[in-house]
Amino acid sequence: MYQKFSRKHWDVFSLYIIPLFTIIFACADGWLTSNFSAISYTKDRQLLFLILGFLLAGFFNSYIWYLFKKANYKGKLGISLLQAATLSLVLAVLTPYLPGTQQAKIHFIFAFCSPFLLLLSILCFQVHLEGINKVKFKRARFELAFMVLVSFILLILVGFVSSLLEIFVCISICFYLRETHKRIESE
Repeated sequence: MYQKFSRKHWDVFSLYIIPLFTIIFACADGWLTSNFSAISYTKDRQLLFLILGFLLAGFFNSYIWYLFKKANYKGKLGISLLQAATLSLVLAVLTPYLPGTQQAKIHFIFAFCSPFLLLLSILCFQVHLEGINKVKFKRARFELAFMVLVSFILLILVGFVSSLLEIFVCISICFYLRETHKRIESE
């Protein structure tokens, strides 16, 4: 299946479908006053939340696996972290966010762990890529550092995981994967 996909196919998702669906979902409430979990609960958008969550989990997992194969990456730690990140996101989406309950805490743990596990998986992959061609892939390390820095600043300024932070993380990961794909193809 992956052999039939070109960068143009992945671009449809990383440039259009993921960013647009993410932004449209977040438009149900203030980007600085709410987050995806609260929107799904307070705005009665549970089905859209499930669709968005599965779309993100499926896209990130599939695209990263595709890049792993394209770059001949077989690192067990990076692969395990990607699987854990995907599972964590799926479990976050499947665990209803009900404020004030134990379920909300479990949902929060899954939702908070998923991007960290994904980042660690990407970092393992990044080390592999720099081993292939340090000059070409070094810039991606700075892109990742920028993504983490901006995410941390947004978290500190707003004081909680906001829709703006979630939008930024989703779109910046799409950007990173697209740029990495271009770099791998030009190698």
